[in-house]
Amino acid sequence: MSCEPVSAQIAVAPVTPRSPAAPRADASLKPAVVLLHSSLSSKQQWNGLVRMFSPNFRVITVDLYGYGERRMPASQANFSLATEIEAVMALIDDEIGDEAFHLVGHSYGGAIALRLAATHATRIRSLSVYEPVAFGLLEDGEQGRYDVSKLTAAMLRAMDADRTEATRLFIDYWNGPGAFARLPEHVKSDFIDRIPKVPLDFQALFGDTLQLSEVAAFDFPVCLMAGLRSPVSTLRIIESLTLALPKADCHFIDAGHMGPLTHADTVNPVIADFVAFASLARPQFACFAPDHAGPLFWPK
Repeated sequence: MSCEPVSAQIAVAPVTPRSPAAPRADASLKPAVVLLHSSLSSKQQWNGLVRMFSPNFRVITVDLYGYGERRMPASQANFSLATEIEAVMALIDDEIGDEAFHLVGHSYGGAIALRLAATHATRIRSLSVYEPVAFGLLEDGEQGRYDVSKLTAAMLRAMDADRTEATRLFIDYWNGPGAFARLPEHVKSDFIDRIPKVPLDFQALFGDTLQLSEVAAFDFPVCLMAGLRSPVSTLRIIESLTLALPKADCHFIDAGHMGPLTHADTVNPVIADFVAFASLARPQFACFAPDHAGPLFWPK
């Protein structure tokens, strides 16, 4: 198993401009888009994307359990992705009934989006995910799963005695060493306040049994996105998804795992462009490196 840097071996797939969907006069005819955020975040992370979508789409943003305006789940012992999906679908059904919708997710929200798409496939018009942390797709013994398991164990040990250290471990894993120390004090405090939900996120993620065969059965347009400077774990997940969905539209951004926040000006147009195009047709997409004869692969 190679542990050499992954990002240096990935070519960047160019973004091909596409025509946006034509404006719709009747708001009731606008297609719906559902946006799911990452851990330690909230629906506010998508504010820029909401503005891009608003003229031609009905946008549904969701605060996942323990984040934003949504409280921690009442029952935690059996908390799972199904728990999150039940709340998400209740909100969606309240907004648009049984109408189909476009689905967008980042990190934890991306993993929820994958599972939701598998269990509610007839409701999905398209799926766009930036580095979904579907850890169940990582094989036992591989570096990415080892790294995330190590992070989870270290965070659990720190939670009771030192929530600041637990938060630092989490932030630094996804953003690089020293990232937490560089944050403004009010941002640190906000993350520390929300960190108790993260172990439940890990519980839900490691408890999920999503199989690549379920993903391969998706018959709607899919957009996969990843950052060139992201951890091995999520890049390996993107590799698995790419192999399962060879016709997916793939984009590799010069960013890290938090690209939808740190590089929103780059990531948001990719999502908005893809969803607009997917609204017009059910096209076939492909993911190829510029000077490569086949799909992108990462070292084993």
